[in-house]
Amino acid sequence: VLEAVRRDPYVLYFAHEELKRDREVVRVAAQLAGCALKFAHVDLRQDRDFMLEIVRMNPCLFRYAYHDLKKDLKVMWKNGHALEHAHEELKADREVVLEAVRQSGSA
Repeated sequence: VLEAVRRDPYVLYFAHEELKRDREVVRVAAQLAGCALKFAHVDLRQDRDFMLEIVRMNPCLFRYAYHDLKKDLKVMWKNGHALEHAHEELKADREVVLEAVRQSGSA
């Protein structure tokens, strides 16, 4: 399965639900094609530790985090650019925005 994902990360779309929950399979798919993360099972996309790891790899993948995690500052702070995909509450918080800009001037 990992070999198939390495050849084409989008095969995750067709994978069995159990494989969509597999951290290694999803991690490899996300490394090769970030948007393949949207095919991961919601259990992984709402798993805080897993998403912290994914956002460290590529902050833009914060957009695929489960809705509740988009309110989680620790996940977002891995890179100020993640503010773009954060919950509206965080975007409206002046201190949060200033910190994001401090981290990444173009946030």
